[in-house]
Amino acid sequence: MSDKTEITAEKIKDKSIEQLSQIYGPPTTVEFILDDNVSEFRVGLLNEFDKDQTASGNLIVNEITFSLNEEDNLTVWYHGTDYVRHMVYGKMTDF
Repeated sequence: MSDKTEITAEKIKDKSIEQLSQIYGPPTTVEFILDDNVSEFRVGLLNEFDKDQTASGNLIVNEITFSLNEEDNLTVWYHGTDYVRHMVYGKMTDF
């Protein structure tokens, strides 16, 4: 099993959802259209795309969340099959 405390973009950005599932277990998946009206949890995604992309109403993002342990989650965002960013956070975090 991989060291879940040191999850960096370099370690996961070239892995498919299937490969990450083999490492971290089955995920929950949400697909949504990214626009300027996002929750605090997803606000960092706005830094990854330009305003024209988010204003188009056509920017579909896949949100893949893995339960790392009893306390932490890993969420990875993809645009199509392209890695966008990820975040490790406590399950009790209030966004």
